[in-house]
Amino acid sequence: MPAEIENDLPATKNYVFQVGVDNDENDRINSELALNATTTGLQLHQVSTSTRDDAQAAITRIDNALEILNGQHATLGAMDNRFARLSVNQGTMVMNETEHLSILQDADFSESSTSFASEKLRIEVGSNVMRLHRELQGRLVEQLLQAVAI
Repeated sequence: MPAEIENDLPATKNYVFQVGVDNDENDRINSELALNATTTGLQLHQVSTSTRDDAQAAITRIDNALEILNGQHATLGAMDNRFARLSVNQGTMVMNETEHLSILQDADFSESSTSFASEKLRIEVGSNVMRLHRELQGRLVEQLLQAVAI
């Protein structure tokens, strides 16, 4: 990689992702990616294989760089797992909220239906009472007229 491009890379970044609603550590994912993955940052910019000693030193430096990169790879894998778990949890929360909203809407509909049926029953009972009252009044008048006519 050319030195001018390497020097422009943002070598060390430590990001914190807010993933929950509370302002505490459990609702944050810390990237912990403070790594300068350039040849300079990994101390590989002056690797030489001119002599046997230089080649052995280069192997040691490359091994050290690989250990650093493997460690960061493990950190990225752990972060990926946390984000995947978070995504699944968010999906589950959305499904639960949708289900609970549906239950509440069903309960509202049931309450409205019950209220409507109750009001309809009151109207029918009131109509029947009025009809019975007229019938009884009519019979009473009829019986009074019969009693007077006798």
